[in-house]
Amino acid sequence: MNSDRTLKKLLFSMSTLEELGEVLSSQQEFSDNIRMSLYSVMGSLPVAKGALFLYRPRSGSLVLEVGRGVVIPGDLRIPLTRAM
Repeated sequence: MNSDRTLKKLLFSMSTLEELGEVLSSQQEFSDNIRMSLYSVMGSLPVAKGALFLYRPRSGSLVLEVGRGVVIPGDLRIPLTRAM
């Protein structure tokens, strides 16, 4: 019985990865692709909250691109510093 559950999880994960590949290769706007990617990944994992940040090399920071199930103040930037 446990092997049936494991097989179902693997098939679901494979299906989700296939959908994610289709989203990423589509001609939609980048922000739409990122949002749909986050939703696809969250749908395959037991999580209710998630966020994706983009790295901005000029400012050396991470900038919130999309979030789901989280309340994040507008224009959140996380400055990154190099470890010495």
